[in-house]
Amino acid sequence: MKKFISVVMLCAVLCSLAYAADIVPPAWRTNPIGSASTTYQRWDFTTGANPAVATEVHNAFGNPVLTLDTGTWLQTYNTASGVWRVLFTGGVNMTIPNTGDNSPNSWKEIWLQITYRDPGGDGLSDVPIVTDPLYESLALVSRQALSNGYFHDVYSIILRPNPTQEDINLFSIQYAIYIDGITVETYCVPEPATIGLLTLGGLLLRRKK
Repeated sequence: MKKFISVVMLCAVLCSLAYAADIVPPAWRTNPIGSASTTYQRWDFTTGANPAVATEVHNAFGNPVLTLDTGTWLQTYNTASGVWRVLFTGGVNMTIPNTGDNSPNSWKEIWLQITYRDPGGDGLSDVPIVTDPLYESLALVSRQALSNGYFHDVYSIILRPNPTQEDINLFSIQYAIYIDGITVETYCVPEPATIGLLTLGGLLLRRKK
């Protein structure tokens, strides 16, 4: 009897695990995370709070905010736990505070990871993404098929010049999209002149020593 109960409990745990929202880190991720003009924020949606509570944040410039226009939080859905069902009439809105370096030649890369299930699109279409300010470029870096119809997408988004904060909006692909987790990282790349001054300063300091 005890063995049967243990098996049932184990199945209950394994059958409702959240898929990882952070699978493919950017090459520029720092150690520690969120230092040197970068930020990191992840949402696993362990509760139905709206605005959603971030699972992990490393952002020296402020607190990120994620809200949903319309949607239903599901404790479990197709073996995943903590899933937001978002209809085509709504979307996911994120505001990411950032560094104030917005010189004309500076730019920012946003590394966006989304774990989702799209019954209508079957992972054949990119997730619609809009940013404010409008992005200069957006590219799908990778797409992994997980189990039970879930996918993990990674997008690289370039903004130029670097804003002090950015809004990122996600929408459903067909009728509805089931979002299990989102990770957003940002990297502010200074203008070439700034990089040159930093390099020159380092050389002068080394010469003085």
